[in-house]
Amino acid sequence: MTGGWEEISRLLKVLGAASIRKKDHTQLVLIGNDTRGTWTRTNGLAQPTHLARLIDGMMNGVIE
Repeated sequence: MTGGWEEISRLLKVLGAASIRKKDHTQLVLIGNDTRGTWTRTNGLAQPTHLARLIDGMMNGVIE
C-alpha cells in the first residue's frame, strides 16, 4: 500500500495489523472477496502454494 504515514497507520489499526515500533512490522497479505464481503490475512512470507490456495479459496467462497 502507499500513502502518507497517518493514512497507513490508520489503515493498519483498522486491520488489526498495527505495531508501535517500526522494527516489529510483519509482512502481511490481505486477501479478500469484496463481492462476498469476506477477508482474511496471512503471513506475507508464506509459501506461494499456500497463498495460491488462500486466494483460490477466497474467490470460490470456500474460505469465509
